[in-house]
Amino acid sequence: MFILGLILGAIVGIVCMSLCAIGKENDEINQLPTFIAYRTNSTYLDDLKMANFKYVLETILTKDIEFYQKLYDKNHNQYYLGRIDQSKFLLGIVKGEFKSDEFKKL
Repeated sequence: MFILGLILGAIVGIVCMSLCAIGKENDEINQLPTFIAYRTNSTYLDDLKMANFKYVLETILTKDIEFYQKLYDKNHNQYYLGRIDQSKFLLGIVKGEFKSDEFKKL
């Protein structure tokens, strides 16, 4: 009985392992590319997508600043001040407040 259970367990294990391997292969094949291609011919739809991206990014960074400010108000940890400054800096970049000459100074 023990041998039968061991063989049955090995068969089930091999089947599960092969299904996981097949699923991983399928995920790697169907994975979207993680790079962004630079295109010179911009269409209206591309501009609209970029505007929506900027709006969403501004919203996220604003909420990050509010969140870290609340955390800093509770326990006055210096880490939260750094995160607030970092989020404000990134928000300034997204809004276009910094010019390329200012980046050279950093």
